[in-house]
Amino acid sequence: FLNPVIASACMAASSVSVVANSLRLKRARLGRHFAAVAAAALLISCGSNTANNEPVKQYRLHGEVVSLDPHDKIATINAQKVEGWMDAMKMEYPVKDSQDFSKLQPNECIDATVFVKGTEYWVGDVKPAEAAPGTCVTAAPPR
Repeated sequence: FLNPVIASACMAASSVSVVANSLRLKRARLGRHFAAVAAAALLISCGSNTANNEPVKQYRLHGEVVSLDPHDKIATINAQKVEGWMDAMKMEYPVKDSQDFSKLQPNECIDATVFVKGTEYWVGDVKPAEAAPGTCVTAAPPR
């Protein structure tokens, strides 16, 4: 989950390093193994997960629970537009907290928080929302 700019810089540095080490080692006749080890070390050092330093962003979600996967703790939710993050659509949301997952029931309208960190997201702070059956979310346009 690396920032694309950082990943590009790491790849460019890796390529330069491999070529430079290859030329240097060719002259020194030390073999190709050292160049491969040096390139691998550079890639590993560039591959640190920068998402760990990102703050967790929070967005309000309003939607209807369509289905639940208790084994993987995933809720399929038909949600209205999540301002600042996602257009209205039906999609699967992981639910990390067991208590939040136990509050979910198919065909129920909920308000919740979507937590986003890097490319990872999940739903929490689940609360029932007031809505008559079938009126929780207007149908999302077909895609």
